[in-house]
Amino acid sequence: MNGNQESTGADWLSWSEQKRSLLIGGMATICFFALAITALRNPVTADSFWHLQMGKDWIENGLSPWIDHYSFTFFGREVLSPPILFQAALHWFVSQLGVDGGYHAFKLVFFALTLGLVLTYLRRVRAPVFVYCIVLPMVVALVELRAMVRPELLSYSLSVVALMLYWRAGHEISSRTMWPVVLLMCFWTNYHAPIVGYVIFFGLFVDAAMVQWRERTPRAAWLQWLGWGVLVVAVGALRPGFTHPVLQNLAFDPDWKRYISEYQSALLYINSAAAYLLAALTVLTLVLCLRQRRVGYTVIILVLVYAGLSMARMVTPAGIVILCLFAHVVSESGVRSWLAGQTRKARLVTGSAILAFVALALWTTVYTAREFMLENKQSRNLFPADVVAYIRESGLAGNIFNQYRIGGYLIHALAPQSKVYIDGRTHVLYPIDHYRQLLRAQNSPEVLREEVEKYDINLAMMLSQPANYFLMDGVGGFSLEYADNYYALFVRGRGNFPVTGHLLARPACWSDGMAADLAGEHTRAILTLTPQSSLWPFLGLAMSYGQRTDETAFFNGLEQVIKWDDASLRFAAFRALAHGRDRLALELLGALAEPGIKDHLAGALALVRLGQLDTAERTMQFASQTAWPYLELPDLVFMRGLIHMLERHRPISLISESYLAFLNEQLGQAGVAGKSYRAKLKYFCAPEGWQERI
Repeated sequence: MNGNQESTGADWLSWSEQKRSLLIGGMATICFFALAITALRNPVTADSFWHLQMGKDWIENGLSPWIDHYSFTFFGREVLSPPILFQAALHWFVSQLGVDGGYHAFKLVFFALTLGLVLTYLRRVRAPVFVYCIVLPMVVALVELRAMVRPELLSYSLSVVALMLYWRAGHEISSRTMWPVVLLMCFWTNYHAPIVGYVIFFGLFVDAAMVQWRERTPRAAWLQWLGWGVLVVAVGALRPGFTHPVLQNLAFDPDWKRYISEYQSALLYINSAAAYLLAALTVLTLVLCLRQRRVGYTVIILVLVYAGLSMARMVTPAGIVILCLFAHVVSESGVRSWLAGQTRKARLVTGSAILAFVALALWTTVYTAREFMLENKQSRNLFPADVVAYIRESGLAGNIFNQYRIGGYLIHALAPQSKVYIDGRTHVLYPIDHYRQLLRAQNSPEVLREEVEKYDINLAMMLSQPANYFLMDGVGGFSLEYADNYYALFVRGRGNFPVTGHLLARPACWSDGMAADLAGEHTRAILTLTPQSSLWPFLGLAMSYGQRTDETAFFNGLEQVIKWDDASLRFAAFRALAHGRDRLALELLGALAEPGIKDHLAGALALVRLGQLDTAERTMQFASQTAWPYLELPDLVFMRGLIHMLERHRPISLISESYLAFLNEQLGQAGVAGKSYRAKLKYFCAPEGWQERI
């Protein structure tokens, strides 16, 4: 009776075991192809490029990877624990297959290695078929969360090897079980940070201690346990510099989480279905571990959950370990007997839940792989390839002030002729104060001017955005040299497009004498810029305005314009204001994606002229209450002029007394208190001496 009940009770489980080879083979094939597609993803982070260059220079040029050769800010300083084996391997792949082919092959090899080792682990723990069908697509989904060329690609496989050694050791601490652990940790610590390995083997030693405590083993066994524990920990320091990864991890400045996305919490993956599926499996695994009294596994899960929640980059390595632990505890849980004791309805619900989970995991992996292929159509724009090509062709070189995200790419593309301000070697080379200084320099012409003088910076490469044109215009001594579809290059001295760059920074500063200069810059643009350059729309609009013969026809034509970039919208809006076309100016300013304080003040001027005083004051109130990253004295003079214009019609009511006091104080300190304030667009073109940090 019981045998029949068990046979019918777990019918879907029995059927899956009968089709074991087909189901596991099919699932593994689907997962492999999803990983193969994922491996074709274009590079989306510049970090891999500085790794590539360090590997190349170490192998081909004999440059030490433990010393910085690529920045002018920390040149010659120590690089802490670089993953030199990873860098050398990446260089080898690229030297054989080129950058694209090498990156794709590198990812595919290590993706496949991880998948193969997980399959081996599942076979060793005798996992049921449905566990394969859950774990394999989830592993792929987690790998897709970090589908980048990074050192941890091999660490995923090393984590699975560590779990195999844990499973092999059981509760025994001896030479037979520990020497493989020591050798693994020695390799791992010289490859990359082996923190996950230490967490796994900490669980092993906890389990062994629990057994020895229950069995009241003699002192010699405890001394052996302690000795092997010390050796496993100590071997982590057997690398150049003898810096231990655990101590390095404890010394990590948590403030980095405020600035670098991969150091932030798991909320980075809040929109990922894989994260929620992993959370459900983690809870189930933890419950099963507690029921089976697996103290070591419980400790591992709790530590890894904390690590994953506190730092997004840990979600994938932590998740792969938890999935393997899930497979083991489910395999040991007597699932067949448990199902046999359930009602037919309960068995059906359980089977349906597993099927739904597998389907969702598979959908997530396939959907994400498809998204990577769509992403590939646009991700080439993530790096300034055209600007780099121009630099090489024109023979430019020097110290480049650059934005953080492209530093590694510039290292690979321009070293050793040029050096960078910063790149992705955060925590291993650049201290957090240097990153903060970067942020200050990106928001203040005065701070950037100090950096320029301190480091003799002669080039700057920034995103082609109005804020960056304004920044470089305020620094003084730099002008626009080149721009591709996303990035702009500025040179110290006179560049190819000084007038265009000035107007992009200060669109209110038009003078009719600029028309001839723009014509010359247009000719240079034809000779130097690619058709995709972000300068073309703006340059065409500015030239069209300079060559206008009928102002009415020109501005009437602007009313039909849609989907312009902010630079063109802003220039047209200020020109419309200058000609008294206030409604058109409001429409153009309202279309801005990222309006600044000058845009709000200009809009308020148009509203006052149109008699919309309440709306004008609300706009001024918003401008007064917003913490703008940078203010100039002309902004405050313009605001004071707007207030006077408004007061001619009625008393102000929304601008706070504290802000008025602040305004008067700043104008007094600048020596312009008591002047006849008027809201004039030319204030936005004040002489250099007028610009003051507020």
